[in-house]
Amino acid sequence: MKCPICNKELKSDYALRAHHWRVHTEKGKSFKVKKHIAWNKGLTKDTNEIVKKNAENISKTLKEKVKNGTYVVSRYIVTDEIRSKMSKAKSTNPSGGWCKWHTVNGVRLQGTYERDIAKKMCDFNIDWIKPSKTPISFNLDNKNRLYNPDFYLPEYNIFFEVKGYWWGDAKEKMKAIFSQNPSLKRRIKFIREPKLLKLLKTKNKKEFEKELHL
Repeated sequence: MKCPICNKELKSDYALRAHHWRVHTEKGKSFKVKKHIAWNKGLTKDTNEIVKKNAENISKTLKEKVKNGTYVVSRYIVTDEIRSKMSKAKSTNPSGGWCKWHTVNGVRLQGTYERDIAKKMCDFNIDWIKPSKTPISFNLDNKNRLYNPDFYLPEYNIFFEVKGYWWGDAKEKMKAIFSQNPSLKRRIKFIREPKLLKLLKTKNKKEFEKELHL
């Protein structure tokens, strides 16, 4: 491959990108490299003999597999047991989307909201737990799922969730959780950004409890 700026010969796309970063890009700025275009982009079996031949070979192979009973939609069958394990793993250690991970008292927390409120509770000697080992089970769209609130406060026997935004089906998920676990309605508190900012401004444990209505 050749650098489009200085014409230096490079062995791979990765090497080209690294070269751009080191030589032609201001440190810390993003850059884009023109991607390789596939030889068959825009071609069909009606316009290209090679594409037509490949399509015929694939069609023939599939028909033979269907005829002799060896054709399967997927080699990996997702059973209810596998789906449950995947849900538990994701609930215990989510990818975090755009949020960065932080550590407070040896516990990994997702995003600055969780980090800041955890630090505030530590300042006021309020015990808190990240309840990742005891997820709440619920069913949504005929699928078994697991839910972990952000924090559990043993002293008050409540959970609370720090919510910046309601992403995706989050509201539907919470409706299902409460309908299937009625006792949780009074034990889970949702802290939106305005309330969070007020909590972070509290000066002592008493003010924190009052603001959280404990």
